[in-house]
Formats: sequence, structure tokens, C-alpha cells
Amino acid sequence: MKFCTKCGNKLAEGQRFCTKCGAPNKPAQAQPAPVIEAPAAAVPEPVAAPEPIVEPDPMEVLFPQAAAVIPEPAPAPVPTPTPAPTREYSNILPMILALGNAGVIDDIVDEPAGMSQEAVTAWSKDKLAALSHRSGGSEYQIVIADGALNPSGYPALVVTGDGVASAHFGTWVVSVALASGATNESARVLQKVLSLL
Repeated sequence: MKFCTKCGNKLAEGQRFCTKCGAPNKPAQAQPAPVIEAPAAAVPEPVAAPEPIVEPDPMEVLFPQAAAVIPEPAPAPVPTPTPAPTREYSNILPMILALGNAGVIDDIVDEPAGMSQEAVTAWSKDKLAALSHRSGGSEYQIVIADGALNPSGYPALVVTGDGVASAHFGTWVVSVALASGATNESARVLQKVLSLL
């Protein structure tokens, strides 16, 4: 069955004009069969190695905005050496006052017996002092002495052995030793004392 190519009206077999629109009806011509050429031999494209499958970070998938905000953790801090003093003290009294105001001093030790004359003089001129500090169930003895003093002159205040921490602070020597208790944190106490001076 044929149809008008202009209006789509149904045409009878052999009808030359459309009865509806009058358009000529051209008889169908035989169409030549299409020629299909065989494709030329294809040169294969080089194939790249497949990319490895990378699993996404679950945190980035669940919280994509957080991945851009949360920085990598900082490396552990490296202990820094004892800072240089910012003040130079001519005697112990301002140091005792600074430590007392910060709550570090629990008691000032009385002048011990058996000190050399040089140490007794230094004690009376505020160049030598012993303090006590309690922290975490332990008690510490803090000795502050003029660096020019010979420690052998005040043996009752000198504690030696493991767990004694000492440092120079300007012209002064500050030592911290565990007097009683199970936990020895002399180094931490010394750092606290030096940071307050």
C-alpha cells in the first residue's frame, strides 16, 4: 500500500495523483543495493595498563567538608632546652616571692645546721635558700643558690643521685630533689620553677 508523499493520504495501486491534495505520485524506483565495503584492517590502539583501584577514605566519603578542614596531626613536640632567664636577680627574695605568688612554695626550710661559714653568710644575705613544694602526693626540696657558692659548704641541702634535677638560671643554680613520696617528677617541678622565675 502506498501513501501520498505530500499529505499522507492513502493511494490506490497505480494512482498517479493524490485524490486529496492533487500531488503527483511518482512510482517507486528500484533502489540499488548499498555497497558495504569491508573495513580496512584496524591497527590496534595501544592499551594502557589499568589504573589501580584506590579505595576512598571513609571519612572523606562521609564527611567531605571535614577532609579539607582537619589538618594532619602535628608531630610530637620536641623538648626545648631551658630558656635563658629574662631577669637577673641580685638576691633570692624576689624569686621566693614569684614562686610563692604562683603557689609553688609550701614552706621555707629553716637554716640547716652543719653549713660552712660561707654558706651561713650566703643564707643571711639571701644568696641561698631551701624551699619545699608538694605535688601529687610527693614532696620536693627546691634549693636556690648563688652559682659562685661551693655546694660542699651546704651538704645538708645537697641531694645527689637519681631523680635530682638542676639547672643554671643566670648566675643562680636551682636544684629540685624528691624529699618524700613515690612519684619523682623533679624535672617537671624544675621546669615549672624556671618558667616562673
